[in-house]
Amino acid sequence: MGTPTRTRSALARDWLPVGGTLPDAAFEARHRAVVWLLWLHVLALPAFAVARGYALRHGLLDVLPVVLCAAGATAHRFDRRGRASLGALGLVTCSAVFTHLWGGVTEAHFHFFVVVALLSLYEDWVPWGLACGYVLVHHGIMGVLDPKSVYGTHADAAQHPLQWALIHAGFISALAGVNLVSWRSNEAARIEAGASADRFRHELLWQAHHDPLTGLPNRRAFVQRIDDALERCAASPAGAAAHVAVLFVDVDDFKVVNDSLGHAAGDRLLEAVAQRLSSAVRPQDVIARFGGDEFSILLPGVTGERQALRIVERLADALRAPIDLDGEARFVTASVGVALAGDRDRDRDREATHAASLLQDADAAMYRAKELGKDRCEVFDDSMRARAVERLELESALREAPGRGQLYLDYQPQVALPGGAVVGVEALLRWRHPRLGTVPPGVFVPIAERTGQIVEIGAWVLHEACAQAMRWESDALEIAVNVSARQLEDGDFADVVRSVLARTGVPPRRLCLEVTETALLADADGARAMLAELKAIGVRVAVDDFGVGHASLRHLRQLLPVDTLKIDKSFVDGVVDDPEDAAIVEAVVRLAAGLGLECVAEGVEHAAQADVLADIGCHAAQGFHFARPMAPDAVAGLLAAATL
Repeated sequence: MGTPTRTRSALARDWLPVGGTLPDAAFEARHRAVVWLLWLHVLALPAFAVARGYALRHGLLDVLPVVLCAAGATAHRFDRRGRASLGALGLVTCSAVFTHLWGGVTEAHFHFFVVVALLSLYEDWVPWGLACGYVLVHHGIMGVLDPKSVYGTHADAAQHPLQWALIHAGFISALAGVNLVSWRSNEAARIEAGASADRFRHELLWQAHHDPLTGLPNRRAFVQRIDDALERCAASPAGAAAHVAVLFVDVDDFKVVNDSLGHAAGDRLLEAVAQRLSSAVRPQDVIARFGGDEFSILLPGVTGERQALRIVERLADALRAPIDLDGEARFVTASVGVALAGDRDRDRDREATHAASLLQDADAAMYRAKELGKDRCEVFDDSMRARAVERLELESALREAPGRGQLYLDYQPQVALPGGAVVGVEALLRWRHPRLGTVPPGVFVPIAERTGQIVEIGAWVLHEACAQAMRWESDALEIAVNVSARQLEDGDFADVVRSVLARTGVPPRRLCLEVTETALLADADGARAMLAELKAIGVRVAVDDFGVGHASLRHLRQLLPVDTLKIDKSFVDGVVDDPEDAAIVEAVVRLAAGLGLECVAEGVEHAAQADVLADIGCHAAQGFHFARPMAPDAVAGLLAAATL
């Protein structure tokens, strides 16, 4: 029998407003408005009393309770409910005084309705209930004791005051119902808005600490996890075998997938890699994505290097199975660097380990794994730190090298076969460091590629080579300039070429841009579009190091439009003694001839190689047999000697 009663009570609680939920700022704003209205009535009611023919003293006595309520509502020694209650009591008292002074006419009662509706804005049961109760008591008691002051000169009111009180009570009840509905709606909307705000704040907090693609923690959250793990490790007993290991995982050749299949496929690949890595780690381990194709894994509480390497083996096994991308099986490998902290003997003379240094060490180890051939794991040692510091120093110095005049160009002649006449030169970038001396291109060019500085340096090389070509005053000499993949990806590269040609005055036909086969195949569609734009300018395009890329002959047509194939030195080396190399070179030369392309052999070091290349129809060659890279003045002397 009690259940229905409790159910009805629960329903009532659901439909009625809670009360007292108004935020403090909103309450104070509304309460200030009520207090201002009170003080306004304190001034207006005595004036209205005088206008109605009452003595000023009468009006002042009537308004005295309002003054007391206004003063109490202003005093901050009361809490907000107390001040609201005094404000409510003061306003309904104003309604009673106003009705009395006006002789109880019907129009005066509208003041009660306005005040009750206004006080519902407190959204608090106590002040609003006090106002409603005041109205009911005023109309019930005063309507019986002095009907004229409440209901005016209505004869029926004087004869039936309770009936009139009930009628007014009905009006007030209807108004109360409207107030409650509005109040409950506002309260529900505010609660929902608060919940939405909480969800929004939670979402922002989640986004601030997680990678949006994989849902894994990001660098910021991961660094905090490392610091926490290091603190626990430092607090462990001296005899405990507790280490903290950080793995830096870089997906090998991810750029090829991204460029060939598109960023959407690359994102799906990264999601798959994240899932597989997550499935291979322990429950207490933390895996994070740092952006791009880089992941990092925290291994707290490992016993040492051996256990960390066993986990690395599990990660490699997890990645070994092919990943399906758009119906094609893609095999993924990763280079992993490992750094450990917690070995007190090893770390005794080092500064306190922190997250940044541990990540830096793991990154250095991963970089070493890349250098040694990828798809492998390397554990950090101090020699890696030295190499990492050296790379950072070189990177910093390289940024300053162009402005300090440390970069310059040498030129290696290209000669016609047979005959040996100089038909062109290849511009070769050099860096003379004031302390390190001449830095090999194989050292600094990859750094420039990785940092993106190659775009700026490449533009300088292009301008310097073209300007030098005009200084040689040889209309037939072709100038070859190497172009990196990063330059091809730059949408402004064609405009850079146009600008250089316009400023230097070099005819477009004399400029040959050399691009490696690997760079062209990495993004065949984008490269083909850029080559078409370059060909429209009128420059020539050569495929450098041809033969070292994957499926070179099968993709040859994808490399078009090009003018020249430069046969890689690795094939030229064996053209005399190795029948397979000789057959490959001959096949390339004949294929190029069938497509209307010229061939230039690189790295010719012996006369016998030059003779074989001439016999199979190779158009030109370059290498130490003909001339080493030389300064511009030496090239000028060579050209002058050729004209004698």
